[in-house]
Amino acid sequence: MKNYKEKKERKSRGIGTFLGWLVLAAVVLVAVPIGVIMLMVSGIWSAADRVLARWGK
Repeated sequence: MKNYKEKKERKSRGIGTFLGWLVLAAVVLVAVPIGVIMLMVSGIWSAADRVLARWGK
């Protein structure tokens, strides 16, 4: 009976750990592309600002 409870607790912890890694992977898969897009937009915005500043002189 004692072994059954220990196995059940270990299994529950395993599921929790797996869900934690799954959530972490999902956050990374969403956050990284958004960060790349923001970086690209920032670079384009900065380049456009420089060109417009020179053009306006």
